[in-house]
Amino acid sequence: MGWIALFLLGLQLTGVGLAAQSIKILFDFKAPPELAVVNAMKSEIREILQPAQLDLTFQGSGDAGSLEALRRIVLVRFQGVCQSGWSADPIQLHQPSLLDYPALGRTEVSDGRVLPFVHIFCNEVRAFVPTVSTMPRERMYGRALGRVVVHELYHALLSTVEHAHAGVARSVQSSRDLTREKLTLDLTSIERLREMWGGR
Repeated sequence: MGWIALFLLGLQLTGVGLAAQSIKILFDFKAPPELAVVNAMKSEIREILQPAQLDLTFQGSGDAGSLEALRRIVLVRFQGVCQSGWSADPIQLHQPSLLDYPALGRTEVSDGRVLPFVHIFCNEVRAFVPTVSTMPRERMYGRALGRVVVHELYHALLSTVEHAHAGVARSVQSSRDLTREKLTLDLTSIERLREMWGGR
C-alpha cells in the first residue's frame, strides 16, 4: 500500500512550482521483472516521449520515493510475468496481428473520467514478440512493453479515451508495430502532451 501514500503525497504537492516538477511513473510488478527488460522498456518510453519534453522519473512501488514536488503520478501495474524467457501455457490470440485481441494494456476509467492508473498484461505482450530475431529477446520484449506503456500513458496523461489516427496512440497495433525499429507518437499527440505537461 506504499504507492497509495506516495500517490496522495504527489497530489498534495501538485500546483507548486510547476516548471520544476516531474511526472513520476510508478511501476508495480505482480512478479519480479527481468532487469534487462525493464531497462529496455524505460529507454523506449523515454525515446518516444522525448519530443513532448516531458520530465519523467521512474520508480518501483516498493522503493523509497523522494519528496520533490510532482506534476503527476501515473501508477502502472504489470500483471503476469515480465520475463522475456518465461514460458507458460500459450496465450490464445483471437487475431494474432492486432493489439486489442486480447488487450495488452488498459487505463482505468470511472464515470467517464480517465484515471492515472494503468494495467499492462505482460504475458499477452510476450505473445506478440517474435520467437526468432537478430535482436536480443529481452530488448525486443522491453521495446514492446515500452510501446504499450506509452499507449496507455497517452490516455492517462491526456485524460482521453480517444485514439490517434497514426503512431503508437493508434487504436490497433500489429506485432510488427510493437517490435520494429521505430514507432513514434503522431505530431498532434506530441503537441498536446507538450502543451499540457511539457517544460515551461
